Amino acid sequence: ARAQAAAWLTPDTELRADPQTGRVEALRHRASAAAWADRPFPLFRVSGSEHLRTELAARTTPDGILLTLRITNPGAQPQLVTPTFPDLQLRGTNAADHAQLRYCFPARVALIGSSNQSDRAFYSGICPVQFLAADHPARGSLHVVICDTNHTRKLFGLDKTGEVLRLFAEHEARQLPPGGEWVLPPVLLATTGGTWHAGLAAYRRWLDSWYRPAAKNQRWSFRMGPRKV
Repeated sequence: ARAQAAAWLTPDTELRADPQTGRVEALRHRASAAAWADRPFPLFRVSGSEHLRTELAARTTPDGILLTLRITNPGAQPQLVTPTFPDLQLRGTNAADHAQLRYCFPARVALIGSSNQSDRAFYSGICPVQFLAADHPARGSLHVVICDTNHTRKLFGLDKTGEVLRLFAEHEARQLPPGGEWVLPPVLLATTGGTWHAGLAAYRRWLDSWYRPAAKNQRWSFRMGPRKV
């Protein structure tokens, strides 16, 4: 039987999700009651043995809901595990509404638009930014910041079709020994009444909390990441 959904609330955001499967039952901007999960979707995916255990935990912060995914191998054999976290799958209420869903995908060149689009980029000097965002004229914005200070290898993805807008981060596969566990980098999730720029501002605040430039004249650029000016 499916576990009961857990609920996390901040002044701006309400998230209800199954901690074991990541199935999102509700995701709302509280001030406007705008819903981002018209249909349930899994907040994470894990490729590997079906016997792996997954647990989603969260705590609220001033900037949103900080999510942590723990993967455990309870079996007697090692397992190759490929997790995707976060994995946002957003839809409009109809075709016209869906067409207004806009994405911000900061890869080689920042892709910002609402047209159908597909792109992939490994986190690197080509894609030096760890946040993804969407916005909508009636819903406001939704963003995720992957709070990874260890720069682990991951593939960022964007897919917008006539049916769904998907934004995700797929982490490089790892071998889990028997009894081993993997705690993925935390993901900050938040909704606002604004646009994707709120996600950029949240990313900058997170970056400022730990990033120290190697050179005094180095600054951070949205399109280029850390750079000298």
